[in-house]
Amino acid sequence: MVRHAPFRAGGEVINAVVSGTISVACTTVGSAKVAAETGRAQIIAVSTAQRSTALPETPTFAESGFPDIDITSWIAIFGPAGIPGPVLEVPAAAFGRAMADAGVQARLVCGRCVL
Repeated sequence: MVRHAPFRAGGEVINAVVSGTISVACTTVGSAKVAAETGRAQIIAVSTAQRSTALPETPTFAESGFPDIDITSWIAIFGPAGIPGPVLEVPAAAFGRAMADAGVQARLVCGRCVL
């Protein structure tokens, strides 16, 4: 039986798996990769349609016999309601430039964050 057990952060989930408090978990690649690299956990599959560039040897759920699973996570940048449009343009442009930079992209695929 699988039971939902909510956690507040990926690190808490990994600690629960490693300690045996729970037997399996769904979390981000970044949260799971370090535990897998140190041999404390095993990543069974990734939920995206394509294999993760951070875990190229790990199969997708589709490859494992579950073709309808295609789940991607995302990151958003938030601010208070009512920020004027011209003020939003400054950080939007800066984030756009950063995301276009090959060095930033490489760091985001380091295994702690996955682009």
